[in-house]
Amino acid sequence: MTSNIIQNQNEIHRLGRNDPCWCGSGEKYKKCHLNRESQQPYKMSDIVEFQKKFSDKKYCMHPEANDENCKGDICKAHSVQRALLDKIAENSHVFGWNLDMLENTSDSKPRSIGINEASIFTGFCNYHDTKIFEPIEKKGSSE
Repeated sequence: MTSNIIQNQNEIHRLGRNDPCWCGSGEKYKKCHLNRESQQPYKMSDIVEFQKKFSDKKYCMHPEANDENCKGDICKAHSVQRALLDKIAENSHVFGWNLDMLENTSDSKPRSIGINEASIFTGFCNYHDTKIFEPIEKKGSSE
C-alpha cells in the first residue's frame, strides 16, 4: 500500500485522495501518484512522444519572463555551451541521440549530429538567453 504521508522540512502532511498531487501536476493525488508503484512503467515510445510535445513549446522559461520583460523571439539555446561543443566536435559534428532514435531502442546507436542541432532547446527569449549566458560565453569572465 502506498504511503500518502509527505514530509517537508519541519512539516508532515497526510494527503487525501482528492488533494492536489504533491508533484505539482495539477491532478488529484488519486489520479497521479497514488499507487504509482503498482502501475505499469511508461513505454519508451510514450516518453519520446511526451518529450517531443514538450520540446515543441516555445516560451521563455526565465523566472522573470512576462510580456514586458521578454524581448525578441524564442531562440534555440544550447544546453551545452557552444564553445565546449566546438572543442569536442569533429568536422563540426558530435555524437549523440535524437528523440526519433529512442523510439526503436533495439537499434539505438549514437549518430553524428551537427553542433548547430546538438543539445538545443527552445527555452528563452533572445533577451534572457543573452542576459543569462553572456558571462559564460565571454572569454575570461569569472562570473
